[in-house]
Amino acid sequence: MAPHPPPSDDWKRPIGAGFQPFVIPFFRHSRERGNPFSSFNCLGSKLMQPIERPNPPTSELVSAYRETVFCVYGNALIDLKIGAPADMHDAWLTRIGKRSAVVITAWNPFSQATNLALNQERQQELITAVDDAALSWCNAAGKDPTGQWPPEESLCVFDAFSDTIDLWLRQFSQYAVVIAEIGKPCNLLWHPDLRLAMADPDDDQDDDDLFGQILENGQEVAYQDWDSGGPGAGAGRVFVLLHEGAFYVFHDAGMNGPFRSMAEAIASGGIDQITDATVAIWQVDMGYTFRR
Repeated sequence: MAPHPPPSDDWKRPIGAGFQPFVIPFFRHSRERGNPFSSFNCLGSKLMQPIERPNPPTSELVSAYRETVFCVYGNALIDLKIGAPADMHDAWLTRIGKRSAVVITAWNPFSQATNLALNQERQQELITAVDDAALSWCNAAGKDPTGQWPPEESLCVFDAFSDTIDLWLRQFSQYAVVIAEIGKPCNLLWHPDLRLAMADPDDDQDDDDLFGQILENGQEVAYQDWDSGGPGAGAGRVFVLLHEGAFYVFHDAGMNGPFRSMAEAIASGGIDQITDATVAIWQVDMGYTFRR
């Protein structure tokens, strides 16, 4: 999503080929099932040379996001709005058999107005990336209720991994995506570099509180179980949790992090290193990679 000011009076038109209604199946599926992070293969594209770090969003941009209506098309229409309570989308997600929906576009990287042809090419690259990730999706658009800026062609992608979303935010140079999850309000997920930069270093929350919050709310994305064997020998688990866009490693001595990527966290914790004590290694995108 990248609101910007030029006017438009036709937000339902699929850009490019005259007016056509969105008559599509509710979901589209990839032709092949595979690694959910396989969209990383698209990074070599001439179009997808991402700007490495976005500038902090202005207050006007944040307000524009919050005022935007994110229209999801298909056989079951719904409008998503930032801050809307969970009961506004829970029944919809339950009915279609999904846990979450994320609205993302490839248009206008970091809110820099881009010509229509390039936006269309970028959007097709996004569709290819989503198909490569073997995820269901349908068409969507971010609509300014005042009509002061034109809608952006978007996709509504279902049940995407957090790591995959972060990859797309970087790959397609977007400030944020919109996420609706069962049991949670509709909200913005900012670019991973912004989430780290926006963390308040003067927050009065102490380390113990943060440690507990990550343990309680974090999503386990990787671990190694180990057992030294023998009387009095140690055993345990080193694991990685994803919390608010950052990765943390937990081990006998405490916690390390945050890390920007799962790969960095795994390397820091030695989770991918097999020793005589290793019992099992598991990653969310690969399943078990080692079991003794």
